[in-house]
Amino acid sequence: MAGGFEQSNLDTVIKIVSCFHGEGKSLRDYVDFSYRREGQDVRYALNDMKLRNLGWSPSKVFDEEISEVVDYYKDNFVW
Repeated sequence: MAGGFEQSNLDTVIKIVSCFHGEGKSLRDYVDFSYRREGQDVRYALNDMKLRNLGWSPSKVFDEEISEVVDYYKDNFVW
């Protein structure tokens, strides 16, 4: 669901790396920017108007939730 929030894929990766490894870390230490594929998406835009017309509205804010999501996966993902 979209929730009326939009940001670039790069901004999302920056926030995830920052939550996982701490502020001020170099993205190049954790992300391989050398791979490019034809038609690579730089952002995704979703339309949630059908859900909103049914009475749904977003209850979470990405920037307030991302650190909790990252912490969950740090503790529970099988690496």
